[in-house]
Amino acid sequence: FTKQISLNVAYGANTPDAADMRRVGGNAVRLENTVMGGMLKYQDGGYALGLELWINNSTYSTSATTSTDTDAMQGLLTAAYFF
Repeated sequence: FTKQISLNVAYGANTPDAADMRRVGGNAVRLENTVMGGMLKYQDGGYALGLELWINNSTYSTSATTSTDTDAMQGLLTAAYFF
């Protein structure tokens, strides 16, 4: 945004074929995984302050035909000094 303020984002997804995963791993396997998040950072001279938020979602097989989702969210505050 400016020389001192930046925004960094990331996204990743893993979505293998569910039938292949159940065939190889049985009924208790992870079918999908998604992670997304980012950091808003302020940096001036030798100091930096960052605020991060990460969201994870995983889908697990519970039987041959059903599945369940799990979600997690994590926030972080980072401070750094560069010398």
